[in-house]
Amino acid sequence: MMNKTDYIREVDELHAPDSLKDKISQLKPTRSAKPKKGKRITAIIAACLAVAVLVGGAYGAGSSLSKNKSTNEIHDESSYIHNYSNGSSEDTIETGKTNGSPDGTNPTSQKLIKTASVSIETKNADELIKKINAQVGSVKGYTSSLSQSKHGEYMTIETAVNVPAEKLDEFIEYLEKAGTITARNIRTSDVTNDYTDTESQITALETEEKALLGILAKCETVQDTMDVQDRLAQVRGELESLRSQKKNYDQRIAYSEISISISEVERVKKNPSSFGSQVSEKFSESLYNIGQFFRNLGIFVLGASPYLVIAAVVIAVVIIIVKKKRNKK
Repeated sequence: MMNKTDYIREVDELHAPDSLKDKISQLKPTRSAKPKKGKRITAIIAACLAVAVLVGGAYGAGSSLSKNKSTNEIHDESSYIHNYSNGSSEDTIETGKTNGSPDGTNPTSQKLIKTASVSIETKNADELIKKINAQVGSVKGYTSSLSQSKHGEYMTIETAVNVPAEKLDEFIEYLEKAGTITARNIRTSDVTNDYTDTESQITALETEEKALLGILAKCETVQDTMDVQDRLAQVRGELESLRSQKKNYDQRIAYSEISISISEVERVKKNPSSFGSQVSEKFSESLYNIGQFFRNLGIFVLGASPYLVIAAVVIAVVIIIVKKKRNKK
């Protein structure tokens, strides 16, 4: 970009008129825009650096926070798994604290109710139920119900037994060896929150009961005494219900209920795993089915023999009559 001196020089060289030269000489020199542009670029660079520093600091802080949170979550989870796997059923019943886990419950005081249902096939249901009852007694369990019925030649037994929760898996393994299990279902219900809530209500009502007894001792009028006694009766009724509910929880947590259905069959089907055993089982089943066919056929023939004899006599009489008529002709 040319300045004022350069313009005058160029005009002199072009032999411009004096009027144009005077106008050019009267022009005031202007500031160069280069410094402003340089300052603007410097300011932009400084702002970019400041933003970069802020973003980097925020990212570092966020990463550190996320890393610490992740570390804490992993620590809590591993602690939970350790406590739960090493905790016993008896400890679970005795302890009722609710501190130490993200949801406010202590893993060692987790309240789990386990139930199971098993269907078994056997050739001798009466013998099997005796063995099961003996096994229940050996693990210090008890039988809560028992019913049996007979359909034709075969017996069906329905029973419900309760075994210590820590012995549930062991008892299921015994049933697998004692007979052929055709169906099995194991359920686990977490009642920690309900159990903790029941305990909290009991504690609050016990505190209120003590306070009411103190107030009752200081009542001066009959009406006040009656009002306090009414509320005290309500509190004690609620306490009795909640204590019964807690006792029921304790019983179901300590002992797992197993519903067992025993079906008596003539032939117990096996569940082979290898190829050879599967072929052998299918071959045996085919032979059994053939034998059953002839057996049922024999039963049918023998059972229907009176009708067959009558039919044979009728047919014989008809044949004799037909032959006599033919001979007369």
